[in-house]
Formats: sequence, C-alpha cells, structure tokens
Amino acid sequence: MLKILFFKLLLAVSLLNSAYGETLFVAHKGVWTDHVYPQNTVESLTRALENGYRGLEFDVMISQDGVPFLAHDDGISRISSNCKGKISQTHSSQLEKCLIHKNTLWAVTQIALKKVKKPAPYVRLDKVLDVLLSDQRTEFIWVDFKIQDTEKTLPVVIELLKKYPKEQLDKILFNNGSVDFLTGLKSAFPELKTSFERSLGAEAPVAQDFYFDQIGTTTDMIGVGVGLAFGHEPIWWLIGRRARLYKKMGSFMNRAKEENVPILFWTIKKDREIKRWIKLKPNYMLLDRTYPPTKELL
Repeated sequence: MLKILFFKLLLAVSLLNSAYGETLFVAHKGVWTDHVYPQNTVESLTRALENGYRGLEFDVMISQDGVPFLAHDDGISRISSNCKGKISQTHSSQLEKCLIHKNTLWAVTQIALKKVKKPAPYVRLDKVLDVLLSDQRTEFIWVDFKIQDTEKTLPVVIELLKKYPKEQLDKILFNNGSVDFLTGLKSAFPELKTSFERSLGAEAPVAQDFYFDQIGTTTDMIGVGVGLAFGHEPIWWLIGRRARLYKKMGSFMNRAKEENVPILFWTIKKDREIKRWIKLKPNYMLLDRTYPPTKELL
C-alpha cells in the first residue's frame, strides 16, 4: 500500500505537465492532415513542434531484423512508392530506403488513402527519439508500440532506451496492450511512463477498477478513446455512442482527479468535439489537426 501511495505522489509531481485542469495537446502521428508530409515521419513530427505542439504521438512496428520503425500498419505496398511487402518481413537497411507517399485516412486500416506532397522515408525509432529529445520544445512523447510479442521485442526496446538519460526518459510514455511488456519496461526503467490499452480504447470508464488498480505498478496514465468511442458498450449500439460515453465520464474523471491519475483523450479533430471534451479537463488530448487549438476556440 505504501508503495502505491508513493507512486501516486510521484505521478502528481512528475507526470502532470502543469496544474490539474490544463490540457497539453498532442499531435497524432505528427502534422499530416493537410497531406504535405506522411504521418509517422520525422518531417511530420518536427513540423508539429514548429506549429506549436509540445506533445507528440507516433506508432511503432518492428522490422524483420528486430529494429523498431515508425509505422501504424505492417503493410508497405499501399503507402510506399518504391517498396512492397510488410515491415515485419523487410530488413531495416531496405526499409530505410522506402518512401511513404500516401497517408492512411482511417486509423484502423489502410482502406482510405491520400497522396502527400512531399514523400518521406520510414524512420527508425532511435533516430526519431534523438531528434525529438534534443529539441527543448518537446515536453511529452507518447509511443504507441503496436507489437505485443514481449519475448521478441522487450530486449530490443530496453537496449535502445539505455542510451537516454533519466531526464529524457521522463518525457516518454509507452502504450501497449501487453501487461508483461509494460511490466518489463517499468522494471528496467522506473522513470519511464506507461499506459495500457485494451482492444477498443474506451473501456476505461466502465472498467475503472481494472485500470486504476494498475496505477503505480504497470500503468502511469490512462488513455481513453473518445473519437470513435468503442469499448464502453455493445458494438451494435452506434447511434449516440459518444454522447452516452460523455455522460459516463463524470465519475471516471472525478476518480482520476482524486487519485492524481493523468488522463489522455484520443483522437479528436473537429472544433466542436474539442470544445466538448475539453470541459472534462483531461491532462492530454490527442488531435488530428495542423495546429493546436487557440485560446479563442477554447
């Protein structure tokens, strides 16, 4: 019990970027919605910093030879102009030569695509972290690590993170669907932050005990999918889903404030949705926007 209380106190000091009630906006896959640069690239992420974001999010897959690369999906063929196949079946030396020339409009698949004006290559995770962590504007990095094969990937990630000092690791949070993977990371790097994501993302408000009981051990922050809002009720209840989720969020956010647990909402784009969800005062909000919201909007 004392250990859990200590971690909760530590979270209140180290993870909250400002006084509770202020929200840090996080660029989802960088800045890409105007389709100048591809999502999940150095170019899209550094442009986000230039546009005023201080929080950044990106996805990570693993190459054939075990090198982490930024990518949301394993497939290469539909978004690359000069490569085919899958990331998991491609050597890192070849993957770095592949140009991404299309953006995925729908996060769940590569069904809807849009060409970009300035294609950019796949980039290794360590190279991205080198760039972002050396930039003083970077306050928060949310790494959505897609692979849940702990035996294969955990040693790779641990070795990669060893070169970064504690003050830089303190800016990073790893998201994953494997408790074993997150536990392994926390054991190796106690200062590294983690979040656990179940299959659909919005389960947290209706599974509060499951999520809050992990705080201080394997989970430091809770992410809630408020965009499509799947997970908090049967999948076939489509009409009014987000409105019903919003009503359920009251007790969840009250508990988060009482226990000093940071909350991140993902992923939002439209002004009216930002205005709606910002009223609940999450610590972080993941956005698909070229620029973070202005004070006038909020």
